[in-house]
Amino acid sequence: MKQTNGLKDIDEGWRVQVYDRDRRLICLLEPSHGWVFFFGCVTGFLIAVAGLSRTVTTPPPSPAIPSDAPPLQID
Repeated sequence: MKQTNGLKDIDEGWRVQVYDRDRRLICLLEPSHGWVFFFGCVTGFLIAVAGLSRTVTTPPPSPAIPSDAPPLQID
């Protein structure tokens, strides 16, 4: 920790520590975890949008069946 004019430097970042009842460390979250989560969400969103743009196409028109044609032709 740096000392500046007798004051502590307060720009040290943040850290979230989660403990259980026995005061054992369960989980530790640091700023880098937040950035990785954010970039993962953005990447997943872009992949989803790219996948939807490929699947959203108009189907080819089906051939029209003439109304006077018999439903089944037996030879």
